[in-house]
Amino acid sequence: MSLPTPIHAPHHTSIHTMSLPKVPSFGQLEKLQQHTPVTPLPKRLPYTKPSIFEVVQRILKDLDGRDKSMKIIQYIIKILLYHHSNTHQSAHLKQLTGLASQFSITSQVLCLGNASGDVRQLFATKRDLPKQLLIINSIANAVSDDIYCLHRIGVLPHKAWGHYSEIISAHCWFLSITVGLNKNFESMCKAEVYGTQQELRLAQITLCKSVADLLFCGCDVFHLPFSKGIQAWSGFISGLLAGYKVYNRVQQ
Repeated sequence: MSLPTPIHAPHHTSIHTMSLPKVPSFGQLEKLQQHTPVTPLPKRLPYTKPSIFEVVQRILKDLDGRDKSMKIIQYIIKILLYHHSNTHQSAHLKQLTGLASQFSITSQVLCLGNASGDVRQLFATKRDLPKQLLIINSIANAVSDDIYCLHRIGVLPHKAWGHYSEIISAHCWFLSITVGLNKNFESMCKAEVYGTQQELRLAQITLCKSVADLLFCGCDVFHLPFSKGIQAWSGFISGLLAGYKVYNRVQQ
């Protein structure tokens, strides 16, 4: 005798008795959105340009800023000395001469040890002989500057130290400026096509500074008879342009 087949299999829930989740209607969704708290986005703070006092304070705290500030003052004094030294000699001019010399020594002291960065870069540069030679030239320039500075402050009293280190420094710097002048010109050309207005202006300033440095250093290399006037003005222009770059960096 066959038993009747049950309508529902055991241990299984009928499809009619399953409680399926209800899909909310559009009205319910609108109510949920109205009651759901929305986290507001944080407001973007407006950029406030720092005051002149804050910018000057940042420049004086920055090592490069102090160096450029002293160079500007130093060459302002040298310009005054150049245009007034032929007319009359006075105690004030002698004081200005000593002041300019002290600014020069202080600037060189602040730059002591700059060769360390180039030495690290030299060890990190491999299979690029032209770049390695330029870095070696930069190291020789920095080391000779340090030796000349130590001679001026009396650590290396022999005149030979100061004489030869000054010659080596001038020739190494002249080579660096010549190579950098070409690179700066290429950077300016690229900035004219692809860069922003700010990038173009900075590239133009860098190129003009390189030209001023070339004039200044060329007087030391070629021993021009009218080098004092050229070095006074070219040094001032170079320091002023370098100071603007520092000012533009610290105010951001």
